[in-house]
Amino acid sequence: MLFNLIPFGLYICFLLIALIVGSRSLTHPWLFLLRSLFPSWQFFHRLGRVPRLYYRYKKSTGDSLSEDTDPQWSAWILYLPKMKPSLRHLFFNANGNLKLLEQTLIEQLLQECAEIHENNEASKLVSYRMVERLVQKILTAQNDKTIDYQFKIMAPELGQAHIDDDDLVLHSPIMRLNHE
Repeated sequence: MLFNLIPFGLYICFLLIALIVGSRSLTHPWLFLLRSLFPSWQFFHRLGRVPRLYYRYKKSTGDSLSEDTDPQWSAWILYLPKMKPSLRHLFFNANGNLKLLEQTLIEQLLQECAEIHENNEASKLVSYRMVERLVQKILTAQNDKTIDYQFKIMAPELGQAHIDDDDLVLHSPIMRLNHE
């Protein structure tokens, strides 16, 4: 019985130390993996920015990846993962969980972009690469040709009606998606 209480006691001690020391971001890779075991109450802290993923694409006509005012570029498309609610989703909701995970990934990228100093460092982040793959997955499902694409993360304040250029967090370079 006492042996079972030792891990629980260590957990309570860790939580108390974390409360006393204050909240700090996890920097060590092993501590970052353990974050799912410990509760985070930051969602009570304040209302903040809501990150949104936008992407655009154009059919490739050549080998150059130059940004110009070519009318073949689509308008910026908002990727907003939503699911229609259903009673069945109370018991099994794999697609809904995937959509929540995608939005959490975008929020993680926003948080990591706030911690880095230069925009060109963002492309080295794991969350950046994962968002890049998400956009590739979206475009692969929509198109069957080789296309150029870009994405950007906009983060307006919660409740803000109009989005302007001040809300831009990250803007990717033009990339090429090859369907093979």
